Amino acid sequence: MPVTIVHRLGLALRLIDTTTGFPVQDREIRLTWDGAPVRPMFRTDGSMIFVNQERKNFRLGIVLPGFVSRELEVRYETLDPGTPLLELHMIPGPDYNRSRYPCLGLEGELPGIETIDAVRAGESPCLIREQDPRKKIITLFNPHRLELSRTWYALVDPDQGIYEPFSVVRRINDQQYKLDRALEMEFRNYFPICPLVFGGTGPGERYRLMVRDDATASRWIVRWVAGGVPHFQTMDLRTQSQLPATVSGIEERRDL
Repeated sequence: MPVTIVHRLGLALRLIDTTTGFPVQDREIRLTWDGAPVRPMFRTDGSMIFVNQERKNFRLGIVLPGFVSRELEVRYETLDPGTPLLELHMIPGPDYNRSRYPCLGLEGELPGIETIDAVRAGESPCLIREQDPRKKIITLFNPHRLELSRTWYALVDPDQGIYEPFSVVRRINDQQYKLDRALEMEFRNYFPICPLVFGGTGPGERYRLMVRDDATASRWIVRWVAGGVPHFQTMDLRTQSQLPATVSGIEERRDL
């Protein structure tokens, strides 16, 4: 009698170089699952899969050459039960290959800092046109037929120098994308959609944000949350390497 062997996906993991938005494909990675070393199966799309692991919350440790190490709690209730995919953005570390991939960035200490991220200022590869908040679908003006191939983007208000992050759930066509939620920021038809670059915080009050130096304009809108309040600052990362010590928070935008 034939025997059927069924393998159950425990977790799919995709690590992203946050400066490019592309998956990191480095098999020298070291992973721990609740402190115990684990070895995933590597796929050609840059993702890693774990099969037959019990789907219960656990502590994941990541050591990846060239990037800041991470340790985080994986909670299955936040993942798709059908295909539990965890996508994590990795931040370049001191041993990142800067001779090949030059970077600019911010690094330092700031009391109460919780998160930090950024978008490039002055970019307008595609513009928002309208939104169907009930269906969570946005329509873009996309003359160059660019594909939003990353997961995380932001709706940018270039007048105020602020933005609202969101994630792309599904591409419908060149002009329409389904989002993880309805956008709350009021917008005009010249507001751009820009890729979001993640930074990291901790331990203590430390922060680190790195972006690629591609020899173009180096002005970035930086957002950080401290004490539960989001702050925004447009900065030239070629001349500024730390967050300002004081800046007005945008308390009415706590949802961002």
